Amino acid sequence: FPNIQAEFDGDSENIFNCIDNTKAILIIGTGSVLFIKDQNKKVRFGGWGYLLDNFGSGYDYGKEAIKVYLQDSELNVNNSLITTLISNDNYDPEQLLKDVYNQEKSYIASFAHYVFDAYQKDDEIAKNIIENNVNYYVSLIKNVIKNYPAVTSIVASGGIVDNYGEILFKQIKNKININFIVSDLPQIFGACKKCVSNHFSVNKEFETNFINYYKELKNHE
Repeated sequence: FPNIQAEFDGDSENIFNCIDNTKAILIIGTGSVLFIKDQNKKVRFGGWGYLLDNFGSGYDYGKEAIKVYLQDSELNVNNSLITTLISNDNYDPEQLLKDVYNQEKSYIASFAHYVFDAYQKDDEIAKNIIENNVNYYVSLIKNVIKNYPAVTSIVASGGIVDNYGEILFKQIKNKININFIVSDLPQIFGACKKCVSNHFSVNKEFETNFINYYKELKNHE
């Protein structure tokens, strides 16, 4: 197919394409980043990667959960429900420490749910972890609004958003006036929409047919 044109874009471009006229997106998954669409250019806020970022991502939540568990285990104390929850899942502290350095970043991010599980049961350490991350999101959004005052809403996406977005959005909106939009459309829709729009008009019928077919495929997995 010598006449086919291929473009390679990341998750952010797919999310921008899912919802028309999207100006700002916040991705909170294994990593985290906030992007602004400024005409045809994407502007990044945060998202420097796990070596430089300290807050905001599933990796960061998971890392904090593991640190709490290892610290408590080392001192033979239980200062947090996070420790109880991880212990209940039969993680050996020494083996966990080895696994942290031998597994992918997604392994560490998989521990993020312990922070939110403990938070929902009013654990103070979990609340502090989430508060620190919320302050990080707020600082990013403030920087965005300072540079792009017209931004009043942000499309949010990613695994942490899917599972715990409401917890985070509530706290963020207590600190800054911003609206969050969570799309029901999968990111692959954004990629298909951009591809099809190069040759045909994309209307509501296309979106409906795509979603129905996508659900049918998912049901057969």
